[in-house]
Amino acid sequence: MEESLEYYDKALKINPDNKFALNNKGYTLILLEKYEESIPLLNKAISVDKKFSYSYNNRGLAKIKLNLCEEGRKDIEDSLKLDSQNADAYKNLGIYHMKKMEYQEAMDLFLKAKKMDGSLTGIDTLINKLKLKMEVNHTLDT
Repeated sequence: MEESLEYYDKALKINPDNKFALNNKGYTLILLEKYEESIPLLNKAISVDKKFSYSYNNRGLAKIKLNLCEEGRKDIEDSLKLDSQNADAYKNLGIYHMKKMEYQEAMDLFLKAKKMDGSLTGIDTLINKLKLKMEVNHTLDT
């Protein structure tokens, strides 16, 4: 991932307004758990193209990871308004609901995302993690 950051930097030196390089570098920073660093890049990608749904989605995930949950949810919903077929956005909206302990909503979104894209990165892990949380919650309730 560190090497990919170098390539994004090279692309941005050639064209500082390359929305794909901005978005992908921002997403790579999210994967590296550098959420604060990702947001300015995603902001710039959005300023370059207000209809670039991926950057809204990625910025939403970064905000959720920073506990700016409602701002993050809004970004993901804005992303889905622009592209309702983005399985990753449904996954990230599920992460929002999981963080809010709204487990059934999260599961519904994870399953929708998986149905849309069975190879979606991390979806099986999230579903399994959520199943465990739901089982623990059910056990505590009984």
